[in-house]
Amino acid sequence: MALGDTQEVVIAIVAATGTDRYGSIDVLKHNTRQLHSIYPYLAEKVLESKPTLPSESPAIPLEYSLQQNYPNPFNPSTQIEFSLPLDLQTRLAIYDVLGREVRVLYEGEKKAGSYTVTWDGRDAQGNTVPSGIYLYRLQAGHIEITRRLVMVR
Repeated sequence: MALGDTQEVVIAIVAATGTDRYGSIDVLKHNTRQLHSIYPYLAEKVLESKPTLPSESPAIPLEYSLQQNYPNPFNPSTQIEFSLPLDLQTRLAIYDVLGREVRVLYEGEKKAGSYTVTWDGRDAQGNTVPSGIYLYRLQAGHIEITRRLVMVR
């Protein structure tokens, strides 16, 4: 090409979805024929699409979250799930309704990710707590999230 000449460049990505695998192939062939009728000199490079597998490392959450415990009400134990978008000093603790700390379930550095912690319904001394309403609080960096759970004996 000489300086000032122009050239038309066409890039086409052809995809199709049919009612099943064979139907998708038929629709893809039809769409490709349509494209070739418009651009007869179009060079064709076929890229095979491969299904994506879940990555081996879990996705890093985009936001802080503290899920409702499950089961709730519970006896004898319950699961508490939380997510951190950053590596942070983290603390997860159980409190009674008067605000007294019952037990610390986790305290320390946590990498960004999603976690599940089990509370067995015991206090810091290993004693079974009585039935009632308790609070669990996640503290991570500047974030504090609190939820309520119910222990039934």
